[in-house]
Amino acid sequence: MLKSLPQLIAHRGASAFAPENTLAAFELAKIMNATMFECDVQLSHDEVPIIIHDDTLDRTTHGQGFVHEFSYSVLKNFAIRNRFDLTQYSFAQSLCIPSLADTLNWCLANHMALNLELKVNQHAPTASLVTQVLKVIRTMPVQLTKLMVVSSFDWEKLSEFHDGAPEFPVAILIDQHNLEHYGLEGIQGMALELEAISLNIDVHLLTPKLIMTLKEYAPQVFAYTVNDLETAQSLFSQGLDGIFSNNPLLLQKLT
Repeated sequence: MLKSLPQLIAHRGASAFAPENTLAAFELAKIMNATMFECDVQLSHDEVPIIIHDDTLDRTTHGQGFVHEFSYSVLKNFAIRNRFDLTQYSFAQSLCIPSLADTLNWCLANHMALNLELKVNQHAPTASLVTQVLKVIRTMPVQLTKLMVVSSFDWEKLSEFHDGAPEFPVAILIDQHNLEHYGLEGIQGMALELEAISLNIDVHLLTPKLIMTLKEYAPQVFAYTVNDLETAQSLFSQGLDGIFSNNPLLLQKLT
């Protein structure tokens, strides 16, 4: 089982340099010396777990409509919106919506760790999300347990995943809603119940006192999303363990 998270996790891959949540972004994160990236999983209409953040296609692809309305055979053919020059890279053609299976196989082949977020969007059906993700994971070699941590803002889904695959570590995502709804006592209880490897919280909610409190609940505390060096250095000086960043090159400046 993965025991700890690195100081920097590439948010949706190297998404400051390549289209987010694509194999190209994951490959570029590796080139930039990141050892872990984060990506989002949800289901296609035919319940194939796929890697995409939004519940609609409009922002990240040239398609339109809700992701869950299309089969994966259709989704993977939508062109990805790309504002980056990737022509120098051999993976420039890897610009499509990847399946979870393709992503996990890439991670295993490249010895790259990932933080898989169970994405629960407003309009997407989620009843079978964990079931379908587990089906894919169970086709993978056991080595995957040393590479993957699973997280979610939906703590019920995270608990469902933990019950189904306790060999994988989980990380609890915290936004303002969760912080206000559950409070610190609720966060502490959930961290204990799930044996969370990390608490990953919105950077805008952090104070030095909150960092220290959360560090009593879990082995590590991470902030999302941090893209400037000054903020990162300030947070680390306050005891933060790591950050999610669109820019893996920040890691070189931190060390």
